[in-house]
Amino acid sequence: MTHQQALRHAHKLGIKDISHTASKIEIIRAIQAFTGTKKCFACESSQMCKKTACPWRDDCLSQLTVRKNY
Repeated sequence: MTHQQALRHAHKLGIKDISHTASKIEIIRAIQAFTGTKKCFACESSQMCKKTACPWRDDCLSQLTVRKNY
């Protein structure tokens, strides 16, 4: 999911306080909070995440890889 897709998804859900300047991580964590799930997207513990049905899983793990390489 791209940054713009995540932002559109947040706005479709009715999350009004997310700015277009927010990072993708911030946007997805806001979506997680809004939907009542743990705000864990791209956090350190995600490396051992066992939630295989999570809609953000692939994106989350790829974000961790990108952040680790910096």
